[in-house]
Amino acid sequence: MGGGPVPGPGGPVPRPGSVVAAGVLGLLLAAYTLVYALLLFSAVSISLGYAVVGAVFLGISGLAAVGAVQTLLGRGSRLLTAGGAAFALLTGLGLVTALVTGSVGLWPVVLLAVGVAVAVLPNRPASRSWFAAVRERR
Repeated sequence: MGGGPVPGPGGPVPRPGSVVAAGVLGLLLAAYTLVYALLLFSAVSISLGYAVVGAVFLGISGLAAVGAVQTLLGRGSRLLTAGGAAFALLTGLGLVTALVTGSVGLWPVVLLAVGVAVAVLPNRPASRSWFAAVRERR
């Protein structure tokens, strides 16, 4: 379970930087969405809609956390990609809403970039070949 290359009969297979970056960003995304979900749950007394949105962000947090661990261990990236894509979609909707109201800041753009990176990095060719090499060695 170490952080280095995956050993195997043909020698170690080095983990690409895109896999490491996706895993680390996935863990950060999981932490951010967990805190955001907890904040939304604390506002449930204002409106029940906050509970629904909080549950969605809690689900994204779980997808990102489990997916990041699986990605870093070389067991696949489907959960991480799904969590990143869902987060990017919701952040994109929020960014469009902010554009319409005229109150766009830098933070939504950064969050959108993180969501897209988490969804795209594990699907790069180097990442895919690493996952395939790890799968063959098991």
